[in-house]
Amino acid sequence: MRLATLLVIVLSLTVPAAAQVTVKGDPAAWQEVVAAYQRLGTLRSYRMKVTGPGVPGLGISLEIVNPDRTRTLVDLGNGGYETIVVGKEARGRVGDGPWQCQAPPVGLGAGLPDPKAAKGEVTIARLRQVTIDGARTQSYQSSFSTASTAQPISLRLYVLQSGGVLRRVEILDKAGKITISVDYYDFNAPIKIELPECAENTKDTR
Repeated sequence: MRLATLLVIVLSLTVPAAAQVTVKGDPAAWQEVVAAYQRLGTLRSYRMKVTGPGVPGLGISLEIVNPDRTRTLVDLGNGGYETIVVGKEARGRVGDGPWQCQAPPVGLGAGLPDPKAAKGEVTIARLRQVTIDGARTQSYQSSFSTASTAQPISLRLYVLQSGGVLRRVEILDKAGKITISVDYYDFNAPIKIELPECAENTKDTR
């Protein structure tokens, strides 16, 4: 899976377009997941950590400052790739190299995906309560399919009982094993994301 595709999936795992999503199973559970996802958009900031066999290198770290700022770092162990998006502008660099001007990756602008853009079918069930890093969560099993997916994406989702915000999302393979795990944390942390200057040879001279 290409990195850009992976990140688009990560950032749109539970897009809550209730009016355009056919819900099977437990509609109340879906509404709880929708509300948990929407609460991310009301936060000042938060962080995400993406790990698992389906993730390149040592993982992907993201910092989000609502409404339109995102820093993404792909850790390859002996270096990595960093992207900063502020509004409609983006910068990228390899390791500690110079910042390059670039177009924001398609589907990876800062902030959350547009809920109105999602269409598909979800099957969801409520599971048991699970403790993650000392915090109680309600877990859910979900399968999501759209016209663009070759097969349904199987997910487990965890919502914090205190605050009702999304805490973890796991993408599962056909055997039910975790291929990608996404943790959400540091809610409303004092995160600052500024757009760096481009290297001279990449500035737009138009």
